[in-house]
Amino acid sequence: MIEPKDYLGGVNGIPQFNDRNEMWEKLKVTRHESHLPSVIEYINVLKKNYINGR
Repeated sequence: MIEPKDYLGGVNGIPQFNDRNEMWEKLKVTRHESHLPSVIEYINVLKKNYINGR
């Protein structure tokens, strides 16, 4: 039998709304510039294959 575990108010390890909300508030996204030739080549192939280029 599996024992229920609290996850900041959730049950059985399932994050609840407040848990997810807190996660998004703490999330930081930063831009990373890469100048590796293989990455540049991959990006160029994506630009050719996708209309929006991203």
